Amino acid sequence: MKNIYKFYLLFLSFSLLCTPAEYRKSDPVRLANEKRIEELNRNLRNIRFLLKHFRIAEAKKILSSTLSEVDSISWNPLSVEAYYTVGLVYFEEKDYFAALNLFFKSLEFAKKEQMKENIARIFNSIALIYCEDKKIDDALILLDEAYKNATYAETKLSIQNAKALCFRLKKENKKAWTLLKKIVKTSNKKGLYEIEISALLQLADIASEKDPVMALNLSCKAFDVAEFWDDDRGRLSALEKQIEFAGKAGNNDIKEKAQNALSYLRKKLFKD
Repeated sequence: MKNIYKFYLLFLSFSLLCTPAEYRKSDPVRLANEKRIEELNRNLRNIRFLLKHFRIAEAKKILSSTLSEVDSISWNPLSVEAYYTVGLVYFEEKDYFAALNLFFKSLEFAKKEQMKENIARIFNSIALIYCEDKKIDDALILLDEAYKNATYAETKLSIQNAKALCFRLKKENKKAWTLLKKIVKTSNKKGLYEIEISALLQLADIASEKDPVMALNLSCKAFDVAEFWDDDRGRLSALEKQIEFAGKAGNNDIKEKAQNALSYLRKKLFKD
């Protein structure tokens, strides 16, 4: 799966955990294990930070201790985030089997606590792995279930974005195009820039089949959004697409500028 879809999935983790207030205040297990839970929270924050900055090798170094801690602390709301976050590391490594197992563990705990928003987001992520395995119909069924559980706008838009990907994989580009245009408009209004960038680049992929100039313009627009929000992941994805579509459109000037910008960005992000 190309960079933009990995970027899109990773975005979900940063707003995943929706812990009920009553657990935070009074859960006896949490109070009894306060220090261990704080240490686990620290590890999860570190993993998310490292993933966001492409430092996968460093994230993997703290995986075993994180999994040991979560297995020893029976506080379900925290387990939801822990298993999901660790699953993202395996997803970045393209170990989809391990990622899927961890997502299902996260889902198990989310269902125990009836954390519907989390259930929706985990379903969404599992559906994306199904797309990797070309199980498109299974993915669409799961996305419908996800949407039923979702209440927040960002969750619903993320699910619709994944659904558009499914339509594209089924060669139903007209349905995907209509849905993606709505997603871009709504996500822009709500400042949900990660989703907006992803949707713009999906539109660009569709346009590239018949109109590479339009595809290039859409990828440039995605880059502008990433620039506005100072989002390196969005910049990276948009520049990769700019180079591809500028080549198809015969615009060597933009292609060269995008290549130089991408080279600089990669040196900045991947210092090792």
